[in-house]
Amino acid sequence: MPPPDGATLLELESAKSDLRDILNNLQEHERRVRTEFRQVLDEQARVAAELSRLTSLLEQERGDKERLEREVALLKRQRAALSKQLNDFRAQFAEIDADKVALLKEESDLNDRRAVLNFDWARYEELLRQRANAEVSRLREKLDRTRSDPPA
Repeated sequence: MPPPDGATLLELESAKSDLRDILNNLQEHERRVRTEFRQVLDEQARVAAELSRLTSLLEQERGDKERLEREVALLKRQRAALSKQLNDFRAQFAEIDADKVALLKEESDLNDRRAVLNFDWARYEELLRQRANAEVSRLREKLDRTRSDPPA
């Protein structure tokens, strides 16, 4: 409170001293507030930078996640296509195996027929040889008879 009109010099000096103390206290308070203001301002800038960094990382992770999801989808499509190809190859192998079995059976049948023909041919040749031997023997006997029989 200001000194009343008609205050004494001592009262005015006391009021002036009180004002100076208040002014000093106010300046000290201003310095503390200014320091705290700068600290909070620096902290706000640090928080804003960290928030920006984290937001950027989050966006990058979202982008990475989306990219990874696209890659996973692509790999799943490739896996499905490869599975289809494998199934097609398995079907071809089954077909080849069935064809092999049929051809081996046919070859076996041909070998059996060939063996029968060879056996029949050998029997035929044996019969021809026996007939030829029999004919040779008959002709020898006849020749021997004609030699031993004097001509009449």
